Amino acid sequence: FFDNEKTLINWTKDLEDFSIKTGKGSRTKDGTQYSGDWENGLWHGQGTLTTENGTRFTGGFKEGNFHGDVFLRYDGEETSTKFKFINGERIE
Repeated sequence: FFDNEKTLINWTKDLEDFSIKTGKGSRTKDGTQYSGDWENGLWHGQGTLTTENGTRFTGGFKEGNFHGDVFLRYDGEETSTKFKFINGERIE
């Protein structure tokens, strides 16, 4: 889910037909699911992004990108790793 620039590969750009514009909800696309807060059709607030292989990113989102503290947990693992983001860019 990260390109070489450490940014989230964002699939929220094609959500014009998605019924949840603002509020809480879930959306699955190509085996990846986002559940959490939405604003104007984008991930915004607290949520969880779960990939097809079970990897989970839980934490803050802003305008469709990771923002703030985000915890990465691989499927089957007990522990998670904390990352910090600003507008989709990983800073630590």
